[in-house]
Amino acid sequence: MKKYYVEVTFKNGEKMNFETDTDIREVKPLPIPDAEFIHVPEGYGYNRVLVQSLVVCERSTMVP
Repeated sequence: MKKYYVEVTFKNGEKMNFETDTDIREVKPLPIPDAEFIHVPEGYGYNRVLVQSLVVCERSTMVP
């Protein structure tokens, strides 16, 4: 089981959910012109510039 549950809501209203062992709040963006791209080892990624809200929950604190 992955350690973090992540929910990303974009400015256009779309949502992306995934689980990861990486605390994405501490990940530095990849250097891409006109973007702040966040990528995690599990293959998920997003442009931080397009994010409206970000929720990160540690699995140990989540209620089933």
